[in-house]
Amino acid sequence: MKGEIQLVQLNYKKKHIKKHWSTRTGLKLLRVQAGIDHWTANFGASAEGHYKYFDETLPNQNDKERAAARREGRKEYIRYASAHIFVDRYKALELVPLDEVCFGANERKAGPLLSTLRATHSQYPGGNANLLCIHIEMCVEPDGTIHPDTVKRTALVHQYLQKLFPQLKDTYNRFVRHFDVTGKNCPAPMVKDPSMYKYLLDMTAGEIEINPIVKPQQKEENEVIKMAVVVYSDADLSVGYDLANEKKCGLYNRKSLANEALKINELMVVGGPMEGLEKKTNRVIDLSGTDRWDTRKKVIHYLGK
Repeated sequence: MKGEIQLVQLNYKKKHIKKHWSTRTGLKLLRVQAGIDHWTANFGASAEGHYKYFDETLPNQNDKERAAARREGRKEYIRYASAHIFVDRYKALELVPLDEVCFGANERKAGPLLSTLRATHSQYPGGNANLLCIHIEMCVEPDGTIHPDTVKRTALVHQYLQKLFPQLKDTYNRFVRHFDVTGKNCPAPMVKDPSMYKYLLDMTAGEIEINPIVKPQQKEENEVIKMAVVVYSDADLSVGYDLANEKKCGLYNRKSLANEALKINELMVVGGPMEGLEKKTNRVIDLSGTDRWDTRKKVIHYLGK
């Protein structure tokens, strides 16, 4: 398919896990006040893989641990965990009904860092954001990155939730990182580089198109176009979109560019080595960093932002 960039659709499915005291208690939310974004930190595991884990693996492990602890007369070591929605490159999967409590923000015993998300209940006497929030987990690729399609689908999930719960329409105040609530390093890439989380929220709010249509400039008679952006991999797509939209020029990946019979006056390279690109352009602008976060910083600096 010549490496074309595919449109991302919501593809939202419901597949609820069974009720269990350590994953899905059935306790109802007091109200929906915010959405909390996470990453799974489970490299290579899909949304379906997490369904199996929370429906079978974790409940079984906790049941066995509780029985063993009681039998041996020791303290039990239980993992209470769950989230409402898991998002990967291909779908968004609802594991827990959106009106029920999940165990998504338990780490901070003193309660939420955000006072607006402190709520109390007999099961949470110190106050806990779980009573007020919908938890969204972004699945992680085998290399530890969050795929651009996963990020875009998460923005679509945000928009879906905003239609269900109008109180979430204040995007920048109603969607937060797990880090903002408990101080946990989650979602780690968006804690390391906050601009990545802002990019997600900007897509949610419509400030950045989730599926932008980047129209290549018209070819001149001698098959030369003025300017273009080329990305090295899917990990560079989001910043590549930003740059192409800002410069109002075409966006290519390496494969599609190699298949095009054209010459480019000025080629902005977002990620990867320069080898083989010189034949396609009169001028190369190297915006590639040591990693995806460094590349984004270089592009931002290049645009003077």
